[in-house]
Formats: sequence, C-alpha cells, structure tokens
Amino acid sequence: RAQGKRSFQTVDERHDGISIAKEKQYLMVLGGPGIGKSTFLRKLGLEALKGQEGQLRSTQIPVFLELKTFRDKSIDLVTAIAKEFETCGFPNNRAFTTESLNQGKILLLFDGLDEVPTRNMNHVIEQIEAFATQYDKNAFVTSCRTAAYQSSFRQFSDVTIADFDDEQI
Repeated sequence: RAQGKRSFQTVDERHDGISIAKEKQYLMVLGGPGIGKSTFLRKLGLEALKGQEGQLRSTQIPVFLELKTFRDKSIDLVTAIAKEFETCGFPNNRAFTTESLNQGKILLLFDGLDEVPTRNMNHVIEQIEAFATQYDKNAFVTSCRTAAYQSSFRQFSDVTIADFDDEQI
C-alpha cells in the first residue's frame, strides 16, 4: 500500500493484485463500475512488457482484447490476437500468433465481459473457456463487473478489486 498499489480483497484480507496475478494462470477480476478493472489489466500488460525487470517477472507477451467488440456469433480469438500483433507491426503475425500460443508465450487480457451483448454472453464464455483449454500453457485474465458475473468460468479464480482505503484516496 505504501507504494500505492491496488489490491484484491478476500473475505477479511487484502492481497497485492500483481502477486495474485503472478500466482494464478486463470484469473477473473471483479469489481464495481469505475473501480479500476480495465486499468489493472493494462497495468498487468505493462508489467509483462518489462519482462524480468517488471513486477510480474514474466516473459509472456500481453495481448489486451476488449470483449465488447465480440458482437456476433463468429468469434475467432486467434484472428483477434493476430490483428493486435499486426497493429503493432509484427511480420507474419498469424504464424507468430499460432506459434506463441502453442508455446505458452501469451498473457491474454480479456476486458469487460459485462459489456458483451446478453445474446452472445454464453457463446463468448464458451469460446474463451475452449480457447483457454486448447492453449493451456498461456495465462488468462478476464474482467467483469461484479453485478453481471454469474461464476461462469470453471477454471478461473475469482477475485474482487478492493475499494481504495482512506490512505490510498
């Protein structure tokens, strides 16, 4: 807290968010509107980019995907990830994506499950679960508003972002 880090709160205790993310391969970040879920996912991405020098001490490449963009039934996560690499100027982005996923080199940051249209919610959840199972060497972090979450992901650990305490405010 002295360093101004955000934390997760379990029933009666708080834990540093980065520490939890380092321990869990599959993480569901829950919280109210505006509490900092998306900001925390971006922070994880930035720390992953720092490699061994960052707080995550990760060698995985972060990929941030906004789930609200998945509006129809055709969801191709490999293509979505490859498009992110293409945007960043990676050559042979499709082959790079496939190889990186197979080797477990990706940190997938899925933001805003609650922003997926209701008619597609179950389909998106099924696709993410199947993807996480197929590419189980990678790390996955998803965010969702607490009120919209139905404990939908089987292999993900649910954590709730704690409100700022008086000192942090």
